[in-house]
Amino acid sequence: MTKIDLKYMPKDFTFCSREDCKRHETCLHWRAYVERPIAERAYFYDHRWIEEQGGTELCPNFADSAPVTFACGFRHIFDCMPKTQAAELREKLLELYGEYNYYRFCRGEFLTPPAVQQTILRIAKELDITAPIQFHATETMPYWGDIKIKKQK
Repeated sequence: MTKIDLKYMPKDFTFCSREDCKRHETCLHWRAYVERPIAERAYFYDHRWIEEQGGTELCPNFADSAPVTFACGFRHIFDCMPKTQAAELREKLLELYGEYNYYRFCRGEFLTPPAVQQTILRIAKELDITAPIQFHATETMPYWGDIKIKKQK
C-alpha cells in the first residue's frame, strides 16, 4: 500500500478506525487515520449504521483513496486561441465559477480538480475551440472532497 500525502488534508477531515469494513484499505478516511501520528488521530464512524446493515453493506462515508490529478493554473490556455474564443471561454468560466474562484484556479492559487478540468474542456468543445487546452502543471494526490485546495509552495 503506497503512503498517501496528507499535506492537503483539510483540518476537519474525518477519520475512520474500522478495520472490519470491507473497503477499509482503499478508503481515504481509514488511510488518513492510519497514516496520521497517533497523537493527532480522531475517531469517526456511525456504529449504528453498520449494525443495522448487519455489517455487510458498504459504508456511506466511503471515499476512494486512489490518487487523482489536479491542474495547477491555466492562464496560458487563452494564448493559442483567437481573442473572440478566448473571451467567450473566459466569460463562461467566470459565470460558472465566479470571479474569486476563477482567478484562483487560473493563476494556480487553487489546484483545479478533475471535475473543473473536464468542465473547461467540455465548454471549450461546445465553443468549437480547437486550440490545445493545456494546464500549467499537474499534481497527483488523493481527492479530499469539494474543497478549495491552496497550492503549497
